[in-house]
Amino acid sequence: MRRLAQLLAATLLGVAAVAVIPVGSASAAACSRGTGVSVVVGNGVRCDAGGAGQSSDQNFTGVGHSLTYVSSEPGFVCQVDSAPSSDCVKTPSQSAYWALWWSDGTSGSWTYSSRGVKSLKVPAGGYVALVFGNGKSAPGVKPVSAAPAPTKKPAPAPTRTSAAASAKPTPSASPSTVAEKKADEKKADDTKKATAKAERTAAAATETPTPAEPTANEADIENASESSQSAGTLWAGGAIALALLAGTGGLWWRRKLSGGAS
Repeated sequence: MRRLAQLLAATLLGVAAVAVIPVGSASAAACSRGTGVSVVVGNGVRCDAGGAGQSSDQNFTGVGHSLTYVSSEPGFVCQVDSAPSSDCVKTPSQSAYWALWWSDGTSGSWTYSSRGVKSLKVPAGGYVALVFGNGKSAPGVKPVSAAPAPTKKPAPAPTRTSAAASAKPTPSASPSTVAEKKADEKKADDTKKATAKAERTAAAATETPTPAEPTANEADIENASESSQSAGTLWAGGAIALALLAGTGGLWWRRKLSGGAS
């Protein structure tokens, strides 16, 4: 029963706190996208235009809210704009206290803060909120995310024409053209063979030199030499014949003389 009574009392305090907080438009008073800090209390939104980078307690007081802290724990918010009406001598119950939330201005979602209002700093375009309850329910105001980057339209892909489609078909050669081509090829082949044969003949002639024919003077000298040799041979033969004849005649003469003497 005691626990139930505490929960009931906390609920009543929450209702009372919400009742005393002015309710404003959820978007009309928020800062422009990407600028300042939008401050949320309950469902009311106010813009702290120059509050980016300041501590959160300055953001709340900067837009006109008053904060009361627990006397035994400075920095722990007990009342916002004097709500709830209970005293702030001790820390409020975990089921009924001012929970601190914030958004960085780009994610578009809320994050429960583990820091106090005096240490949390929100960047430009961000949101900060105090919500009375058990700390599990995020603020009812949805934070605006940063402006989406402009979508670039992809450049149209260049139209490619296939080579097969763009190439014009080449007409086939006529029979006469084919015959002329073959004749030209045969003629070129024959010329090539004749050239190769002439080169081989020239190479063979260069490797085996033909003996040079004797000149006219050399021939005359050789003929004169042969004539001299022939004349010499005839003279020598005649001399030998005369010598033999003389010898034979002398021998005969001697025999004759020898026979007459006897």
